[in-house]
Amino acid sequence: MADFLDGAVTALMKREQLAGITVGVARRDLELILRGYGIAHTMPKPTSEAARPRVDPKTTLFRVGSTSKLMTYLAAMQLVEQGKLDLSAPVNTVLPSALKIPEQGFLEPILVKHLLHHTAGFEDLALGHLFVDHADKVLSLDAYLQKYRPNRVRPAGQTAVYSNYSVALLGAIVAKVSGVRFEDYVENQIFKPLRMEHSSFREPLNDAKNRIDPALEKQISSGFVRNAGEFKAQDFEFISQLAPAGGLSSTSADMLRFGRMLLNNGELEGIRVIKSETLEAMRQDCFYNGGIAQTETKRTRQISVQGLCHGFMTRRLGSLDAWGHGGATLFSHTAFLTLPEANLVVFVSINTDNARKSAASLAEHLVEFLEPKANRTLALLPAVEPDPQQSKAVLGNYVSNRRPFSGLTA
Repeated sequence: MADFLDGAVTALMKREQLAGITVGVARRDLELILRGYGIAHTMPKPTSEAARPRVDPKTTLFRVGSTSKLMTYLAAMQLVEQGKLDLSAPVNTVLPSALKIPEQGFLEPILVKHLLHHTAGFEDLALGHLFVDHADKVLSLDAYLQKYRPNRVRPAGQTAVYSNYSVALLGAIVAKVSGVRFEDYVENQIFKPLRMEHSSFREPLNDAKNRIDPALEKQISSGFVRNAGEFKAQDFEFISQLAPAGGLSSTSADMLRFGRMLLNNGELEGIRVIKSETLEAMRQDCFYNGGIAQTETKRTRQISVQGLCHGFMTRRLGSLDAWGHGGATLFSHTAFLTLPEANLVVFVSINTDNARKSAASLAEHLVEFLEPKANRTLALLPAVEPDPQQSKAVLGNYVSNRRPFSGLTA
């Protein structure tokens, strides 16, 4: 496997011009492989590319973008199993008063579970405020949620449309219900029990109380753009104002510990962070656009749209079910997959702006290499003669539902 991975990554980095990659693969009870490739940081006038600090899969933190959401969902479900949070409760009954969502013509309330399934019904607003390039521009989570509240544009529970705002709102609920800041909760209830010692939702902020530990800060990889024949480090991407939706920095080693806990049904090395039945419910209680039932056969589901299972995004890799989440910032791209049936977790993160497809494809190729059942050609169904009437029925111009419906950007 090491030979396969080294060869695949060497070719990928050369072909796509990638600065640095961190990779981890594990089973329930052990790490199979940890690898770091390429550069992690810049330094003043390096004598060569080789002189730049290299990626260490145990200590180099990568910005994992929306893969962060899995921590937020787990935090919420911990509170659910403790009886402190009800998935069927209207969000306005558990939000601080300043963050309550107005009806805007929709009489049915948004429920907590709608935030986990991305079915709250919000438009998507991001331009100019999703990422911030200076610490003095960073808002608190509550201030951001107030200032940039999107409009409701469809009934709650009707259609899944990916929403960063929804998951940030869920993070605010975790803070309100637990009585501590979101970052503090995740550190105490997830990172410390799992010994994820190189993971943090904190960033190099001006506020010393909420600033990331200086030792961890030095180990966060830069984001890179390839320009004029060299890799140029970009300014730090602040996401603290939307931390529960995308602010995590972590290592391959730590993400494998998180993944192994998931494969072990909520427990790692004798420490339980969530009950097995709660975790199973997270995988099984899914929402599918089009109303596809969970009871349908695997063969039927392999041609269905992806499901959203309490935050996990479902995949079919060959004949295997996968649960995970991708992530992207402007300069970093991540793929995280767990396959319980195959006893496998894979994590890939790349610190270069053009690596979205590379992160996902490398993770899938690693699964295929280890598990013959994951071969995607096995999932191909026989071709059928197209029906002209059916083709005519879907002919037209399409617009994504994940978009602004109001203001200039609409």
